Order: sequence, then C-alpha cells, then structure tokens
Amino acid sequence: MNPDNPHVVSWSDPQRLQPPGFLIPEALIPSNQVGRLLAALVACLLLTAASTALGQEPAQSLTIAFYAPSVYFENSVARAGFIDNLASRLETELSLRVQGQNLSNPDALTDADLAIVDGPYFASNRIGTPLASAEASFGTSGPLALLVSSSGPRRLSELRGRTLILPRGCPRLVDFITGTVLVGEISAEAFFGGIEYTANFESALSAVEQGRADATLGFADQAGASGLRTLDSYGVAPMPVVVAIAEGIDPALVERIGEVIRSYRGDQSIRGFSSYDSTSVSRFQTGCSTNAPQRTMLMTRPGMVTMEGWEIDLPTAVEPFPLTPPAVLLVVPPLEEP
Repeated sequence: MNPDNPHVVSWSDPQRLQPPGFLIPEALIPSNQVGRLLAALVACLLLTAASTALGQEPAQSLTIAFYAPSVYFENSVARAGFIDNLASRLETELSLRVQGQNLSNPDALTDADLAIVDGPYFASNRIGTPLASAEASFGTSGPLALLVSSSGPRRLSELRGRTLILPRGCPRLVDFITGTVLVGEISAEAFFGGIEYTANFESALSAVEQGRADATLGFADQAGASGLRTLDSYGVAPMPVVVAIAEGIDPALVERIGEVIRSYRGDQSIRGFSSYDSTSVSRFQTGCSTNAPQRTMLMTRPGMVTMEGWEIDLPTAVEPFPLTPPAVLLVVPPLEEP
C-alpha cells in the first residue's frame, strides 16, 4: 500500500490485489522484492479468473465521430458540444461507455465505431452502413446557395475571375458548382480566379464577410445569421448521414443505436435525426455531373436573363412561343405594271 495514498496499490503489496474469497497466507509471501512482484502477478491472475467466473466482463465501449464541415455551427465549441451531448445520450440509453470525437480530418473516420459523416462527403465516399440522416429546420436535405457580401456581385457572371472559398473535405462541392451552378458549360476551376479551402462552413462565411474571399457555397437556410446575401439557390444537398463503421458490433446493438439516435432531439444546426434519406444523396450526385446538357428551347429558364449586355423577356409558358411562319416572310408585293 502507498502510505501517501491508501487508494493506490503498490506492486510490492500483493495482499491489496487479492480478489474477494482468495487469501494469500503471509507465510507464502516472499520477503524479497522479486518474489513479492511474482506474488502480486499471481494475485492479478486470480482476480481475473474470479471476475470471469462471476461473469464480470469488462464493459463494452464505443466511439462516435463527427465530421460535418458543410453544416453551419456558431463556433468550434458548439460543434464539440453537439457530439458530446449525443454521446452522453447514447451512453445513458445503452449502458455503455461512449466517447464522442469532433474530427477535422475525414481520414480518422475509419478508426471510429460509429460516425456522423458530412452529406456531400458521404455522397462521394460511401463508408459504413447508413443508420439515419440528420435533420435541420429544412429537413434532411436543402438547396445550396452561392453567398456573397451585401456589397458583392449581383449576378453570377460578375463572379468570374473572383475567389471562391469552400469547406475543406467537401471536394464534390466543386463538381456541384460545375455541374449545376455553371450547368456544365465551364469548370469551376476555369470560371473562378481561385478556389480556396477552410475548416468549415462558418469559417467560409466569415472569410466572405471580411472580404478575404468573394463567394462561398452552402445551405441557404443556414446562412441567414451571417449577414451575407444569397446570389441564387441551386439543386439540393444532403445533411450528414449516421453510419456504423466497425464490423464487429452486434447487429442487435446496431439496431438499438439507430433507434436511440433517431429519437434524439438536439438544437443548434442539427435538430434531430430520421430514417436514412438515400434520395437526397442520389440527387446531389446527379447535380455533380459535369456533362454539359444539350440546350433546347424548353430547357431555357423562364424569366429575365442577361445576354450581351441587354435584357430580354423570355416566355413563361411551357409551350414554345409562336414564330412567324416562314411562308409569310417570303411574301412580297406584286410588281406594278409599267
């Protein structure tokens, strides 16, 4: 026993390591240090055997990682607090030790048992078995918007040659800009003067607000408090997806974990979870296609457009607008007789 702290067991005191019901007679405890160490090891083995015999196996523990740079949080403390609260809820409901991890690098996702994975990242990096989709005020998916400062460009064409900033770890956002925002006519890399990356959506919003970048792309409904202006909204993107990564988890436990997570109600940017929304993931993947569409009259977007510096009104009817029959254009007045 440690004389300074009676709760600390010394390797030289085997009596303190004896399990209940086991007693090492004093006469059998060697007086020399090596012998006493061996006796302590024997006591540890007896303790392990006793625990196994009584069914006292070590409690199972789980880790749940959180990686969602495309979702807006007030700050890094709020991000960490969200996953810590969810881990605490799982720990209470499952009677297991659950550790929450707030990740800045997606490479560490495979080291966790469970993970909440960023929606655009999951669309291009399918990992684990989906259990649920995160929900925001707008649901499990929402439109993405190009966001600029209040004094920034008024039209998409004015962003050409400017700086775009995006959350790091969401490479498919660049494909989405090429395929949906620029309708496959030009790549995002060629359109913008430069594409920079930052830790998360809130950092990107801050960079635009402070003039360090000209535009960013993110969930339109989560940018209201930033003071930025929405240039336009495009397509749809999925919210984060909850996945089971470790293969050795009991299927019954995985099912129970999914039930607990889907019943969780939080605050901040993720208000809860529902069944896995595969449709929004597929729609986002379609929006990332970089194949330029074949333009037809019916595919032209109704409303005001800018062409060569002047504005024209396009028809809003579904049917093509009528054209003057070619025969009419060929009619000329008859020649007068001399």
